[in-house]
Amino acid sequence: MMKTLQSISVIILLVFFLTACSNGNEPVFTLTLPADTPPETVELLRRTMPNIEKHFPGLIKYYSEMDFLKVHPAFEVYLNSGEHPEMIFLEFKVREDANLPRKLRHCYGHHIFIYIGVDGKIIATNKRAAVSLLQDKPFEEVNEFLEIKL
Repeated sequence: MMKTLQSISVIILLVFFLTACSNGNEPVFTLTLPADTPPETVELLRRTMPNIEKHFPGLIKYYSEMDFLKVHPAFEVYLNSGEHPEMIFLEFKVREDANLPRKLRHCYGHHIFIYIGVDGKIIATNKRAAVSLLQDKPFEEVNEFLEIKL
């Protein structure tokens, strides 16, 4: 009985994982995590999501044009800076028929990965199309790698 209640609580927590509130003009960003997402990953996402929203405004703005695929478990990631922290990552796919502005035309069909340090002190992405979309900047104006210390 207790295990059933815990499972129900976890499922409810994961289904209602809201990260941005609408003020009438901004879209609401809702990320529904799989029921088997480890509690420490859920907590890490709760702690870091405000920084992800701040540094990756395109995630909120264009979320309706992407599909959330999964949360990948933690593993060591070699970053462009030479560091290699343990990170989880969120995977999204931009739809082929996405309604994006011309400046983001290079993003159609791309997988977008947001890497999050398990200590919550760094977020990163590693593809120019991802940087362009996540920062809502033209493809020609961004670097291939983006690492942000929090």
